[in-house]
Amino acid sequence: MTVNDFAPAPPGKPLDDARHFLKSTGIDGWLTRDYRYTNPVFEAALGRRVEHLTRPIWLWIPANGEPRLLAHEVDAERFPEGSPEISAYGSREQMVAGLRSLLDGIRKIAMEYSPMYELPRVGRVDAGTIELVRSLGVDVVPSGDVIQY
Repeated sequence: MTVNDFAPAPPGKPLDDARHFLKSTGIDGWLTRDYRYTNPVFEAALGRRVEHLTRPIWLWIPANGEPRLLAHEVDAERFPEGSPEISAYGSREQMVAGLRSLLDGIRKIAMEYSPMYELPRVGRVDAGTIELVRSLGVDVVPSGDVIQY
């Protein structure tokens, strides 16, 4: 299986299955991030490819509740109707504040990273992004099990 095997998921059941897994393992949610189409898992979780995105984009899938997007204001209008609710940011500081808001009260999340490079196929998030999220007081665990669920 290659990276390109992460096909966009149809709405509904795949994310419902992921939420069930998150709930059963005590993970508060799944935060997936993409920048310049480097994370095929993001597109698969969103269920579609959105063209011409130019800034980091975040998709928050809580174990309980509706998915939400955090997108730069120049990209926010590119998402079609039916996409998750979008919060827009205009600067790095606003992006961090948006993440802080998304993750308020959250203790543990899954992201596409591979501790000690154990599952390189899953590792799509750089160390700086993990450090940023952890600086918000959130424990980050690998999302490999969420993806395969």
